[in-house]
Order: sequence, then structure tokens, then C-alpha cells
Amino acid sequence: MSTLVAEDELESTRGERFLAIVFALFLVIGLIWGYAKLDEPFRPPQSVVTDPAILARDAAQSASEKAQGALDLANLQLEQSREAYRTALDAGQPAAELERAYQQAQIAQRTAATTASEADQRLARARGPAEAASKRLEDERADEDSRARLLTFLVRVPYVLGLLGISFWLLARYRHRARRRLPLLYAGVAATTLLALVMAGDYITDYISLPDLGPLLISLTGVALSLIAFVALQRALVRRVPPRRVRRGECPFCGYPLRSGPDTAPAGYCEGCGRDVIGECTSCHRPRRVGTPHCGACGSV
Repeated sequence: MSTLVAEDELESTRGERFLAIVFALFLVIGLIWGYAKLDEPFRPPQSVVTDPAILARDAAQSASEKAQGALDLANLQLEQSREAYRTALDAGQPAAELERAYQQAQIAQRTAATTASEADQRLARARGPAEAASKRLEDERADEDSRARLLTFLVRVPYVLGLLGISFWLLARYRHRARRRLPLLYAGVAATTLLALVMAGDYITDYISLPDLGPLLISLTGVALSLIAFVALQRALVRRVPPRRVRRGECPFCGYPLRSGPDTAPAGYCEGCGRDVIGECTSCHRPRRVGTPHCGACGSV
């Protein structure tokens, strides 16, 4: 039996579990980004108003507003000329020029009022056909949105279900073969499960709006850094954790306290995980604690 602790036989630590959680969070960001981008091919294009009835209504609206502005200005000029003419009459001053200005202001005001009235009438006549055209365009837009939502849903369902199936398949296939990677497998399952919850909430409430590229870059960077840190931590733990546990009188695999040493318990099985903690030295073939850096009988590595 080898006196070294295999990587897959070492129990996961809190540091590994923490990095698995970080990995899952960054993975969720990337999965949601992909989920949100799936509707882009089906989004209806931005519509440009070309209906003659709506264009005529808009032109009549603009003309009415312009005519009303001219009428307001004519009313103001009429009031000012009337006050100036009345003031001159009250003071007994010559008011022939002011009278002519007042009369011209009256004519301009009547003309502006007639123009504004005609513009309002044209606007009133244009509103009916424009409202019918707007209603028709809104119905068409609603139909396009409904088709887009349906197509997006039909694409998102296999996306989410496929990721869920892959994550659970990996967990079922490798949970006994690669126990040291179990936190990452669980993180993948958790991330895809959260994605499924996001889809459920999305279709219960409304679409999720995310920036275009930022979340994907954050996700990819975070996933890569988490994986690098996870592997580095596991390699360091394989070298450091077993000797520390042996020094404390614990099982090098799970850390369970050992009640007896190799001299009093030749079998040397851990009561916590059931593994054999006594091996044979490859140099002198005498009993040796698993996880010790040197043999206690011959001193070999």
C-alpha cells in the first residue's frame, strides 16, 4: 500500500468550497448573458411611420401649433396697439398713426384667428383616419412581438434544459471518479439551476435587460481565474494538509481524530472515513503512517 495520499482521497476543504461558490457565481453571469442574447435574432426591427393618414395628422398638428402661435402673437400685438391708442386719446394727443396701427392689428388678429380655426378643423378631420391607422400598426406590432417571444422561448427552452442535462450528467458520471472535483460539479449544477429559475421568473414577469458585453467578459475572466485558483489550491492542499493532520493525530484523508497509532492498532483504519491509515514503507517494508513525509523506521522519503 502506498503511504502517499492520493488527490481524490483527500476531503474537500472550506477554501475549495468557497472557490466553487465563486466559480458558480461567475458561471451564472455568463449563462444569463447567453440566455438574454438569444432573443436578438427575433427582435422586430424598429418601425418607421410611412402611413399617409398618420403623416397627414402629424402635418396638421404641426400647422395647428404654428397657427396658434401666430394667433397668440397677433392677440398680444392687438392688445398693445389698443392700449397705446387709448392712452393717446385719454391724453388728448394726436392718435392718427396709433389708430391705423390698431386697425391693422385688428385685421391681423382676425386673419390669424381664421387661419388657426382652419388648421384646427383640418387637424380634427385628420385625427380619425390617423387613429385607425395607429391602431392597425399597434396590432401588427403586437403580433410581431408575440411571434418573437414565441421563437425566443422555443430557443431558450433547449438552451436551459441542455445545460441542466449536461451539468447533471457530468455530476452523475464523475462524482465517484473525481471526488476532488465534486465542488466544481456541484457548482455547475447550481449555476444551471439558477439559470432555470431566471427563465421561470423571466416569463412570469418581464424580460431581463443586461448590458451588451460587460457581463460576458466578467464571467469568462472570473471562471478562468476561479478554475486556476481551484486547481492551485488543490495541489497545495495535497502537499500540505496530510502531514499537518498526521502531526495532530488525525486521519490524513478526512481529519477525523485517530484514537491509536500504528504501534497499538496494526490495522490502522480511520473511524471517520474507514480508510487504512497504515501503509508499508517502500524502502524498509515496515509499517508507516500514510501522509508522513519520512519513514519513522528508516527515514526514507
